[in-house]
This record gives sequence, structure tokens and C-alpha cells, in this order.
Amino acid sequence: CNILKKIEKLYSDENYIHFLYIHASSDFLAEKTSNEEDKIELKQHIYFYENEIRNRVSDKDIVFLVSALGGETGSTVSPFIAKIVMTTNALCIGLFSFPFTFEGNHKNIKARKAYKAIRNQIDSLVCIENDSFLEANLKSKSLTDINNLFSDSNEHFIAVIRGIVGLVSRPGMINVDFSDLKTVISKMGLCTVGYSTQQGNQRADVSIQNLLNSPALKNRDISRALGWIINITAGVNLSLEEFSTVGSNVEDLCSSDATVVVGTCINPDLIDEMEVTVIVTGLPDFLINDTLDSNESYDFVTISKSIEFEPHHVSAGLSILTYFNEFVHQKYSGTATRVRIEQNNTSVILIIETPSGEVELIEKSLKEFGMVVVGEIQASDILERDMDIERLKMKLEMAAMELRHNEKILLLYQSENDSNKNKTNQQ
Repeated sequence: CNILKKIEKLYSDENYIHFLYIHASSDFLAEKTSNEEDKIELKQHIYFYENEIRNRVSDKDIVFLVSALGGETGSTVSPFIAKIVMTTNALCIGLFSFPFTFEGNHKNIKARKAYKAIRNQIDSLVCIENDSFLEANLKSKSLTDINNLFSDSNEHFIAVIRGIVGLVSRPGMINVDFSDLKTVISKMGLCTVGYSTQQGNQRADVSIQNLLNSPALKNRDISRALGWIINITAGVNLSLEEFSTVGSNVEDLCSSDATVVVGTCINPDLIDEMEVTVIVTGLPDFLINDTLDSNESYDFVTISKSIEFEPHHVSAGLSILTYFNEFVHQKYSGTATRVRIEQNNTSVILIIETPSGEVELIEKSLKEFGMVVVGEIQASDILERDMDIERLKMKLEMAAMELRHNEKILLLYQSENDSNKNKTNQQ
């Protein structure tokens, strides 16, 4: 989110860029923005904010989804947002960083699970491994600069946003159509970025050489990339020769079947500086352990139903509610829904974890199950197999017997208690 603060400063005078912060912490959101329109506080699973998020992005041409993978919000929320954006006409570009190795195995595994969940739900992902910048940082930063360890990945992500936004919004010597940009980004998967800012007579050559030495590019097999986007930003003194120099250097790196888009942005505030940004798309995917379950966190929605029982009804209520798990799997064979029960004195909580695509089915099943329990409909009205119908009827009969038994014991206890009170009063 530090990235967005810098972008806000860069485009503070522009009305075509909008920001949306999504987090579960109100303190975090308050620190980032005071504008209620620019934030969504997650008080429940992000599934329940789907319509709100879709409404916020439905009229946008490009959506940049920025987060650090490995943490709770970035890993569980990002895949779902990407899935929502991809149902609109917006081009969705993910900007994600992987944790440092020293942050622990748990966080790194979580980041890779999130990546597996995201990669098929998004157009392109610019993923930067923080470890790739660690060696240079250890040499150049002291322990007092430890917060700046993340500045390298942040700056590369800013370069992506600045480069793409510049190509489609600012005039240049060579302009780029949005449709061309979309061709190189849409459904391209893993991407990376390099950028360099230089001055002087050799600025074009030096920019290319420097950005190629960036760890973000150097550690990728860019020769197999399917697409290249090159943005050359300079002042009014940008020459055709410099444009040609950058283009020729990039051409030497591309495969013959790669799609290349080259554009320029003229920024009058740049006197002698030239910034070259290269976004490489359609790279070979990360080698991720296929045994990692990518769906275990982000796509599961938790539904909770709390029921308050009379003390002598609790055991019978528990017996019935425990059967709901079996009922769901009888009704929807193959569902990944998981059910568990928690009890706090006379309060029983039914907790259901279900894939987001099955929420409506599960909520319908809850209603139907409740109607069978109270006798408004029959088990045969909602279950197909005779065996399943008989098992549910048997479960309800056993619970009813237990309830009658408990009520009889309660009456006996009350009768005995009243008798003891009378004897005490007579004495």
C-alpha cells in the first residue's frame, strides 16, 4: 500500500485514476485514506462484498491489484478480487511480491498457495521475489534501513503502473492503442519488469543495459517471453535515434514470435533524463509444488448459525445439528463443504465452510433442513434416495425420543423438588 501512496502523489491532478483499499483493519484503512469511497472494511468474508467490488471496478479499463503474498489479507483476499474483476471488461494486472526466505517457511508456503489460486483468475501477474534484491540490499543498507528492504519491489511495481498508464494517457512521439496493449497483457500469466533512468548522450544504451541487470529481469528466462511492452519517457529532446536504439536492443532479446509494443511519453518536466520501462509478459510459470492446495483458504466462505436452546434441549439439539454435515453430502454428492459444531453452555454454533460457488446451495439446505426438523416439510420432499430419507427420519425420531426423555426427567426433578419444599414448609 506504500506503492499506492506514491502513485497518488504522481497522479494527484488526474481524475482518471481511482484507488480502493481493502482490509479487515479499520486502523489500517484510516492510516491509508480518510475518504470512505476509497476503502472497504472487511467485517466478514470478501464473498459478501462481491457486488460492491464489482460496482467499483465495472467501468474501469485497467485494474491493478497490488498486495504482498504470504500475509492473511494478501493471500486470501487477492484471489477473490481477481476473480471478481475478471467478470468485468477490465484488464486485470496483479502486482505481487513474495516474502523473503528469512520470513519463514509458513509464510512462503502460504504465498505460493495464493499464487496458485490467483494465476488462473487474472490476465497478468508481475511477481517479484524479495529475495532477488536481498544481496544488493545487504551491501547497501544498514539495519536502521530495514523497512526499506521492500522499496525495490515497490519501485518496480510503480514502474509498471507508471509505464502502462503513461502509454495510454500521455502524448508521445509514438503512441500506443489500448487494444495493442491489451493484446500483450490479456491472458499472459507470469510477467516481470525492469526500468532504468539515465542522463547524458548515451542514456538510451545505458538505460537498456542497466535495466537488464535488474534482479527482476536477470533471474527470468526472458528469451521465452510471449510479449514485450517498452515505454520510453523523456523530455521534448527525445530523438528518433534514441527511440531506435532502445527498440533495436530489445529486438535482439525477443523471440521471433513475441509480440512487441513500443511507445513513448513526452514529459516536459524531464530536461535531460530518460526513463525506459520494459514489461515482459507470458513468461514460463513458476515451479510450484502441485500438492499445495490453492483453494483451501481464499475460496471458502464461513457461514455461522447460532442457536440458543433450553438447557434440557441442548443434547437433542446437538444430535440433530451434527447430522447436518451428513445431510449436505447426501443432498450434494462431491461437495467440499465442511461442517463443525461449537458449544458454549446452552448456545450451539453451527459453522459451515463452503466454496463460494456453493454458498446459495448451502443456505438453501440450511433452510430446508430446519423445515424438516420442525415438521413443515418431509424428508422425502428434499432427499431422493430412500436410504437417506430413512436415516434422516431415524435421526429425528431418536432426537425426539431423547427430548421426551429429558423432559420426563425434568418433570420428575421438578416434582421431587416441589415435594421437598412442601416437607420443609411443614416442618
